Amino acid sequence: MKILIVEDDKNSMKLMIHFFDKFGVCDTASDGLEAISAVILANRLGQRYDLIILDIMMPNLDGIETLKTIREYEVQLNVPQDKSLKAIMVSALSGDTVLTEAYQQGCVAFMRKPIDFNKFERIIREEFSIND
Repeated sequence: MKILIVEDDKNSMKLMIHFFDKFGVCDTASDGLEAISAVILANRLGQRYDLIILDIMMPNLDGIETLKTIREYEVQLNVPQDKSLKAIMVSALSGDTVLTEAYQQGCVAFMRKPIDFNKFERIIREEFSIND
């Protein structure tokens, strides 16, 4: 599995890399603009990401706008919805508005910080049909 972790906090990034490393190859981006560039480059190289972990509060372009832009890019490429990049949004924000916006952009799960890595693992295993 090819994973893109988008997080502007270096400590959170290190934790996520350590956790997701067991599921596949992890690349990183520190903001939404870097994430979009990484997704486009990976597609051009024929090495699409399977999963993107997106923090919502980031500099330059937040996670919601980043995912919206990625979804627009997928539409341009005629990517079928069932083949689109799976996204998990992560945020310290609370409130239904953020949650609703994340799901409207097609995320498969929303995790609040501090992250419950056991829950994260269950979501990954379900979304990608991974068994022990």
